[in-house]
Amino acid sequence: MKWFNVNKMILIGFVAVVVLCVGSAKADIIFGRPTNLGPNINSDGTDGLTISKDGLEIFFFSDRPNSPTWDLFTSVRKTTSDEWEPAINLGSPLNSPRSEGYPSLSADGLELYYTAPYWQAGWTEYGKADLWVSRRSSVSEAWGSPQNLGGIINTAFHDTEPSISQDGLELYFSSTRPGGYGEWNIWVTTRMTKDDPWQEPTNLGPTVNSGTEGTPNISCDGLVLFFCSGRPGGYGEGDIWLTRRKSKTEPWGEPINLGPPVNDLNGQWAPCLSHDGSTLYFTDHKKRPRYGYFDVWQMDASPSIDFNGDDYIDMEDLLILVEHWGLDEPMYDIGPTPWGDGIIDVQDLTILGEHLFKEVISIGSFTEDPIGVYTMTDRSVDVYGSADQFHFGYKTLTGPGTIVARIESMTNTHLWAKAGVMIRETRDAGSKHAFVFVTPGKGVHFQGRSDTSGETVGYAQQTGVTAPHWVRLEWDGQGNFTAAHSPDGSTWQSVVGGASMSISMNSDVHIGLALCSHNMAEMCEAVFTDVAINGSVGSEWASTDINIVFRLP
Repeated sequence: MKWFNVNKMILIGFVAVVVLCVGSAKADIIFGRPTNLGPNINSDGTDGLTISKDGLEIFFFSDRPNSPTWDLFTSVRKTTSDEWEPAINLGSPLNSPRSEGYPSLSADGLELYYTAPYWQAGWTEYGKADLWVSRRSSVSEAWGSPQNLGGIINTAFHDTEPSISQDGLELYFSSTRPGGYGEWNIWVTTRMTKDDPWQEPTNLGPTVNSGTEGTPNISCDGLVLFFCSGRPGGYGEGDIWLTRRKSKTEPWGEPINLGPPVNDLNGQWAPCLSHDGSTLYFTDHKKRPRYGYFDVWQMDASPSIDFNGDDYIDMEDLLILVEHWGLDEPMYDIGPTPWGDGIIDVQDLTILGEHLFKEVISIGSFTEDPIGVYTMTDRSVDVYGSADQFHFGYKTLTGPGTIVARIESMTNTHLWAKAGVMIRETRDAGSKHAFVFVTPGKGVHFQGRSDTSGETVGYAQQTGVTAPHWVRLEWDGQGNFTAAHSPDGSTWQSVVGGASMSISMNSDVHIGLALCSHNMAEMCEAVFTDVAINGSVGSEWASTDINIVFRLP
């Protein structure tokens, strides 16, 4: 069996990379595949998770059976490798006939901030939803009677979804109070010490707030703020975004959408980053498997160590780190957590040392076994519009060329999963390309991208076609592409709506087979046979995950 995994990535499993930048680039954070916390935690509706500093205790709210309203729950585990134990209702005095939700646990585990809304008339002291806090003398003791945070913080409007900073001196929350930018905004209140009163809250300003912001979560170093927003530029009903700042005295930067696989066409909210920065929790109401009408999910987070992008962690990466020793260089600041600590030092060296001389591993695959039968796997978003994620098995081509292939079969991971042939200017995300492909439920299509990083164009479609089926793509070397398809490899016809497309490219391009699952939760497999490439092509196949390492602008 031949394996053609050349361009590789840092984690086994689905990943998505977020480049975090405020002024300068931040080391890539690689998010693993989302996983459901399971039935011990998720039941009916489960939301708003917060986690202890040691990662062994969580709090959340739920309206599971035997809870007449939304109540606060807790669960524990013995080690961070163990499963969470069945959830336990926190009971009185935290839970009452009213609803309680969106808990936020202090770093010492002795304060639990949460929301009590006005869903049961007459229960809130100040407005439509108030912020409360309960305290305990040690983590083994019971929680004390809740205390309303008072009129400095709570108003006649919604004041909800708190997030307490690790030092206990900042409290972020969402509110509909006047003085913001639209209806829902994120605000913050501060205090000098834990013994001092909270001060008048301030709005985070128009860079962060657009009028649809909520469920803030502040990172352990206070430099990254996750939140939910329905602002333009998202993927669905509401997405998880983040904003960064260089220090606690500097303003928050332009928000960045976390993108797939966290965000999709449905709603995602209530992000919560573990104290060590290694796990992101969030709420989703459509991903599967699902145990309630919305569930809590988690994703691993780790730094990208491959500084020079050669798919191998070696001495060159070590030298790059040493060259920036003692500096505040975010691109190489990978320790002690994936989010860094503002200086290149021994903690970054320790992280790099754990990965030294390791090859990074591909998500998709491309194999030839037996000779002439190519099997490809992929798990990615789409090749459509501005999206450009798929697995690519290719050869180099100089000047005009033609590729023909028979798609024998493909997994129906989505009606819009795509398997076909492509000619592509580069292997970079957003590259110009022409692509003719077969889908499990939408027929055969011909599309392309005529401008680098632009939208795809063409969209010629022939319905009623599924694998097994033949496709053909020709390039005259002058920018003209012609596509055709056939049921038998002999009788060819144009794709309805457009047989040709004009896309200007350099003379040196890549030609080959492409697969996109159109479903991040499932691996798609396609089998190609009768592959023939004509033109001045290289002799060796290679393969790569195109943009499955998701880099946000």
